[in-house]
Amino acid sequence: MNNNTQDLSLNRAKILAEVALDGSALKFASKELCADKHLVLEAVKQNGVALYYASDELKADHEVAAAAIGQNPLAWNFVSPELKNNREFILEMVSKYADSLYFASDELKSDREVVLAAIKHEPRSLEYAAAEFKADREFVLQAIRQRGSATQFIKDALRADKDFMLPIVRQNPYIMEFASKDLKSNREFVLSVVTFAGRALAFVSDELKADREIVLAAIKEYRWALEYAAESIKDDKEFILEALNYSGQAFKYASAQVRCDKEIIKAAIKLYSWALEYAVENLRADKQFIFELVQINPRVMLYTSNLLKADKGFMLQLVHLNGALLEYASSELQADREVVIAAVKQSRGALKYAAIYLHSDPEIVHNVMIKL
Repeated sequence: MNNNTQDLSLNRAKILAEVALDGSALKFASKELCADKHLVLEAVKQNGVALYYASDELKADHEVAAAAIGQNPLAWNFVSPELKNNREFILEMVSKYADSLYFASDELKSDREVVLAAIKHEPRSLEYAAAEFKADREFVLQAIRQRGSATQFIKDALRADKDFMLPIVRQNPYIMEFASKDLKSNREFVLSVVTFAGRALAFVSDELKADREIVLAAIKEYRWALEYAAESIKDDKEFILEALNYSGQAFKYASAQVRCDKEIIKAAIKLYSWALEYAVENLRADKQFIFELVQINPRVMLYTSNLLKADKGFMLQLVHLNGALLEYASSELQADREVVIAAVKQSRGALKYAAIYLHSDPEIVHNVMIKL
């Protein structure tokens, strides 16, 4: 080994150790070392932008460029034009890294397969595709089926086209967010949409969020739709009563004032005992009111105040009415002989809710037996 070769070998080992710690140290390497694939790979794996110092040959190397981009997308700025026009390379990159299509050649931005692969990974890629794709109905539909949010990057004319937008919004209500302003305010269009995709109500105009017919149609299809309605609708007692025929969630999203209305609460718990959970706290602890509700739907006891469940006088009232309501009493009252005896006198099945040691209590057993 001559002295020049030995010096190069020693220098290579030194640079290799340095780039492993800081890829930008490649800038201190000789021209020969900047063409050393193994050394450059180590550098770009540590700092992708170190590709700037690589030889032209390595800037066009698939493996080196991919490693650099994977470490830092800014490395795209130093990838060779030849590689940016390499279909195999670009297909790999757009499938892994966002915005890769932006750096592809114009030729590949017009390649249908490449653009679709890019959109599948990152919807924004449609923004970088050739202009003809953004106005191509067939292509746009194919792209939207892959990623609905790609809709925001299509031509304005398509986002304002009722015939184009209606079927895709019905299939994916979130696409309504990207419809034109005019479509979001078009009553006929919006009614057609929410009838099949109630969730789309979230993206319509404020005026239509206050339209009773539209909001009700949305609720019929998507029971949580009231969440997106105007406050005037949420505060409309008559509307909420009607909406409860289709969704208990209407009570959850009604205004605080409506959720204080006893008539509304009674209507809600007939079908949905859990609706009481969203009533104001003072009503959930109102003995007289809860006593009335229990006679409509006993399961409301699941959602009443814990204070009532531990109130002996109140629970005695309830178990005299329906012994099975012992299920909802506090553990202390389920171990109270007086309460348990009252419960099993009304319903022998109530015994299963009593504290275990009371199952052998003579008086309790006697009351169960006479019910047989």
